[in-house]
Amino acid sequence: MKQMVIFFFLAFCLAVIQGCSVPGYRSATPYRQKYETPLKTFHSGAEGGWAARRPGGAVVTKIQEQAWQLMEMGEFAAASQRIERGLRIAPKDEFLWSQLAQVRLEQQDYEQARYLAAKSSDLAGRNVSLISKNREIILEADRLSSQQ
Repeated sequence: MKQMVIFFFLAFCLAVIQGCSVPGYRSATPYRQKYETPLKTFHSGAEGGWAARRPGGAVVTKIQEQAWQLMEMGEFAAASQRIERGLRIAPKDEFLWSQLAQVRLEQQDYEQARYLAAKSSDLAGRNVSLISKNREIILEADRLSSQQ
């Protein structure tokens, strides 16, 4: 009986949390301000810094920058190609997986967006900010797919 009460309490808390955190994905806020992960602050202008320690190094960082620019221009197919190239170089880069999930969300491929965001979260380790952004993508994909 005690286990059932705890189960229902946790289920209720989860429902409340999910109901309160529905993101407003479609807005005038540019992608970089709204969805870019803290990686940007670690590698901007740092020649021997984060970009050098990142899997794939500066090449992957440059590919991600190019993909952001393409996304901002609405060129999601081209951005997808750039990100996929980066993932061939660094297949365990959690930031690229998250960015690809964002592209799939824009392309209305909600199932793929959820899968890619979950994969990014699996690779993110303790990066709470990235995991939170991935959660927003998953929730938005759920919301948009239920509207169809």
